[in-house]
Amino acid sequence: MAAAPAMRAALGLVALALACRGKQAPPPPPPPAPLAGCIAALGEAATLPPAQRTAAVLRGCPVCGPSLAPLLAAADGHPDLVAMNALIDACQTGCRKAALGTWRSQLSDLEPGPGVARPWKSLAAECPATMHAPKPSERFVGAAWWGLVTIGQRLVDAAPALPADQAAALTAARAALVIALPPWTVTGNGLVAPSGVARAGLPWRHVTVTDQALLIGRLPFGRFTDAGFVVDAGPTPYPGQPLTGDPAAALAALAPPPGLRDAVDLPVVIAPIAAPATRLIAALRALGPQPVALAVALPDAPGGWRGSIAAHALAIAPATGARVRLDVAAARLAVVAGDGTVLASAPWPDAATPRARQQAALALAAGHAVELAPALPAALEVADVAALCDDAHAAGATGLALAPDGADAAAAPLPSFDLAALRAALAKAAQP
Repeated sequence: MAAAPAMRAALGLVALALACRGKQAPPPPPPPAPLAGCIAALGEAATLPPAQRTAAVLRGCPVCGPSLAPLLAAADGHPDLVAMNALIDACQTGCRKAALGTWRSQLSDLEPGPGVARPWKSLAAECPATMHAPKPSERFVGAAWWGLVTIGQRLVDAAPALPADQAAALTAARAALVIALPPWTVTGNGLVAPSGVARAGLPWRHVTVTDQALLIGRLPFGRFTDAGFVVDAGPTPYPGQPLTGDPAAALAALAPPPGLRDAVDLPVVIAPIAAPATRLIAALRALGPQPVALAVALPDAPGGWRGSIAAHALAIAPATGARVRLDVAAARLAVVAGDGTVLASAPWPDAATPRARQQAALALAAGHAVELAPALPAALEVADVAALCDDAHAAGATGLALAPDGADAAAAPLPSFDLAALRAALAKAAQP
């Protein structure tokens, strides 16, 4: 009988083993991420041109095991379904099977175009903890967004256990890396800006021109923080708030985003490419003496960031010294002294096209501002103003200004375009 307790204990162990075998084992933990390489990739991305940063981070941070690089093609509407399934499985999103089934079905029907974010937006609606997209950030949800927030969360989870040197490197990389996000409204769309010569660096303030109002605000940026990947959209997400009162004071009240090392402090004026130029000029006049730059479109960046913008290389600001006045409506130009006196004027030189005539006329403007006469052709569009800025910049002009109301380029006329005579008048105008 002494063996009975031992027998009962053995039977109990067998029963416990059978009971445990019937239970579903928890999923294995995700594989350890190569965080040192990811942290280095964040630091390297901070030194790249803004349009290349998202791709560099996704390629350099395989935090779930497989590379996140396939998300770039998926964000542009070309998903590799096998790679997408492997990433979702490896990153263990915790989403219900039904939500993942919907995501897979929508992904399989995906085509390039406006709907490329639809599968990811469905996933965000069903699995908010997977997308980490509060209201101001929902407009950016897509394949690249999921990759960035996944990286951000893995870094947050791993940070407490990092060695001191890696923790310091992560802190520095987070502070240095700013990812410029496109100026999208809550619907995930934005105005199409004209193309043009872009200034290096990141603008952070905007004036957006609509047919009803002028709106101002901060442009959005993405950052890796100790709370994950988050959007810094300023106090009022794009398109901002109506401009009221003194424009310079309203723009000065906007605080710059912290840590933006390559900031362009000139506010950018965002106007639709096909809008009438008169609407843009009216907006510029409403801004008064506030220096600005026209927003120009950048090529779409990898990762689905459509509609990214930069500041044009030529500033738009009042001109006080000798300058060249351009009358686009009359196809004339004039040399104007600092006090506004027209010293000489002439028709544009002969050329095959109006654009070529404009470019030839602007050869006079090197080292001086170009002043745009108020009368404009009715057919002129914002794209034409951007082309004028391009031509003036190529000619070596120092900036673009708006001539006072009523100014023209018809006084002190020369019989024809005489570059030497016009240059002599400009030299005289520049004398103190």
